Amino acid sequence: MANSRNDGSFLVNNSNTVANESSKTLEPAVLQGKEVIYPITLPIKVAGFNKPTLFDVISDICQEFEQVVTKDMMKQRTSSNGKYLSVTFDFEASSRERLNDFYRRLESHEMIKWTL
Repeated sequence: MANSRNDGSFLVNNSNTVANESSKTLEPAVLQGKEVIYPITLPIKVAGFNKPTLFDVISDICQEFEQVVTKDMMKQRTSSNGKYLSVTFDFEASSRERLNDFYRRLESHEMIKWTL
């Protein structure tokens, strides 16, 4: 059951994810009470086409946000049919706006299909 707020801020549910009421996007969260405290390091999961360049795409986008994430810092898993690759890595978010900007940037790339 989500805890709703009338000011458009995040909603928190029992699965430790946070949903922005206006965009309905989900983001992982570390919770202290019901508020997300920044700065925070969060695991980010990205799924895209299973191509070797996906790692470079993710790394380059991280560098745009002044984060160093190398291939050896990423956990990977290939889909059962081999078409997609999911990659998980840590991202340090200094604010909610910065985290949302990062998600939007990832999702804007043609190789990336979804993010968590």
